[in-house]
Amino acid sequence: MRNIGKLINSYTNSITTLCNCIEIKRKDGLILYFTDHEKDLVINEIIYNSCQSFEASAFANELGLTPNNLNIQGILSHENIRNDEILAGKYDFAEVTIFQIDYTNPSIGKIIINHGFIGEINCNNNHFSAELKSLSQKTDQVLGEIYSPMCRAKFGSNECGINTNDFSNTSKVIAVDNPYLIFSTNLKKPIGFFDYGLIEFISGDNKNIKIEIRSYFNDQIILATPLPYKILIEDEFKITIGCDKTFTTCCNTFNNAINFRGEPHVPGIDQVFKTPGTL
Repeated sequence: MRNIGKLINSYTNSITTLCNCIEIKRKDGLILYFTDHEKDLVINEIIYNSCQSFEASAFANELGLTPNNLNIQGILSHENIRNDEILAGKYDFAEVTIFQIDYTNPSIGKIIINHGFIGEINCNNNHFSAELKSLSQKTDQVLGEIYSPMCRAKFGSNECGINTNDFSNTSKVIAVDNPYLIFSTNLKKPIGFFDYGLIEFISGDNKNIKIEIRSYFNDQIILATPLPYKILIEDEFKITIGCDKTFTTCCNTFNNAINFRGEPHVPGIDQVFKTPGTL
């Protein structure tokens, strides 16, 4: 309590000596430390790297379980954070803590400003900004299921029941036209066969990275998003067929109607609002 009192006194008497600090803990256990102070700070024997471009949008804490979210930008463009790692998803759902401290006397304690996890990350000319979602955001999620003509199950999940290995092929890259378009030789499948599917590299710099497929034709694979690292000739990959979530595909392609998690025969909104005499 004595330290908290000193820190509050720092707010009232020496406001110019306060600075913001941020800790980012990735899912793989790596922790990064930053501060908007003009110099690096040492707090509890941990070095916080100076990042004066760090900005956080205004936010207000509210009583109850209303989610308190804010946007952070600049910090993701720091030299210690590589663009390819962001694109590879290594900062997805990373845990973030933002606090203020008196840099002239860090030992008196800190005041937590916000704590949460990284949500959506946007990129504009190699400058990244991220939405910081508070922990109460998890209480704002929809529980249960709603009626839908499309299947709600994830393809290959326990609810789906399909073994994706039965609908997968392995191949090698023989040519790369651009970051979105790669070529293979031995797939030889009909046009659209791998639409909505998934490609996972099993060798090369992109090993273990999965990307959705936008379309497939003549052994040309068009990716939904570019891979974070350069694709090289002879890189091996595993490609899996996709599912468009319709009842027709579930029946005709996968013979899996018994596990379809949708209601294709429920009348739509047009039927609900139909009036007498309407065809």
